[in-house]
Amino acid sequence: MRLVLGIALLVSVRAADLCGNGFTFSDKTSYCYSLSNGVMTWPEAVIYCTNLGGYLADISGGPELVEFGNLYGSSLMTPWVGAFLNTTSGKWQFLNGGSVFLSYWTTNEPSAYGNRASLRGLPKTGLKATPEYSVQPALCKEKPALCNGGNFGGLNVGSGNITSPGWPVQYYNNLNCVYYITGPLNTYITIFFDPYLVENFVDYVEVFNGISTNPKDRLGWIDDKNTWDVSFEAKANTMTVVFHSDATQTDRGWVAKWNAKYNVPPVYSNGSSGELSSPNYPNDYDPFTQQLYYIDVFSPLNVNITFDAFNTQLKLDYLEVYSSRQYSSANLVANYTGSTVAPTSLLVQSSSVTLRFVTDGEVQRPGWHLFWNVV
Repeated sequence: MRLVLGIALLVSVRAADLCGNGFTFSDKTSYCYSLSNGVMTWPEAVIYCTNLGGYLADISGGPELVEFGNLYGSSLMTPWVGAFLNTTSGKWQFLNGGSVFLSYWTTNEPSAYGNRASLRGLPKTGLKATPEYSVQPALCKEKPALCNGGNFGGLNVGSGNITSPGWPVQYYNNLNCVYYITGPLNTYITIFFDPYLVENFVDYVEVFNGISTNPKDRLGWIDDKNTWDVSFEAKANTMTVVFHSDATQTDRGWVAKWNAKYNVPPVYSNGSSGELSSPNYPNDYDPFTQQLYYIDVFSPLNVNITFDAFNTQLKLDYLEVYSSRQYSSANLVANYTGSTVAPTSLLVQSSSVTLRFVTDGEVQRPGWHLFWNVV
């Protein structure tokens, strides 16, 4: 009980500074609200809320409507909200263009007796159609600065941490936080999330290549606290992370460690035979490695590869073998991972072979060693 009270107190203390003057923060919705003392028409209410630093309230979903009932349902007067009847479309909408769903209305509403909406508490919390020149209090709403996103790193910064807002106590509902990460030139950004404690499947992190939130640049996402894939690697020195939470429950959040890794020059091997190994072998390889190896022999000779040691993290750290100087799916001949590969041999029917070793940031192991010869 003492721990719960401590957490609640910490959240409330932080929340006290989140809203502008005259607004009160709701930890149920993560918005700030203010109910005017005086009464006014609907057009006056729009101006009043704007001058206060907010806007005439909309409804973001069912949980917010329930919170409105808890906060203002017992009010003797029905306060204005930012919903109106669009005379062009004949549909009700909010000032921000959002839809007014049927579930938002109180009993027997919307009626034909008004072209604006106020909030009624009884017999059911919901909206009531009201003539715009009636005089009611104004219910104003403000989006607090909950996100801790922004720009991280820099051209002279090689690593850092980012966290969800409120870590390690609790993040808020209704978040869309964006984090832009930049590293030095000639590097690529890697990131690893640990711990990751969020509401499963509805609160999630997305990771993108570059300074972008375009779906085509998305590297992946995490929406399950039990997932095993919590690391990502960008192609260059910039990365974007987006954290989204819905309107229901929250958790402690997450911590992410990012690193800028310098592009490592390829390893070249030629002649009639040779040997290659993972970086640092027989010691553990580094996290977030991407190392290329090129074997070139005289045509029309082929290359035989023999592994005498192989130990990597299963699935996440792997060695790809290609029958060409280009590592494309069309030329992929083998993909090795885990600790049960060696001893094994592979005949690559090509005079040019490319090996690509890729690791994530979770577990590092000794890696691999091979001999090759022409046949």
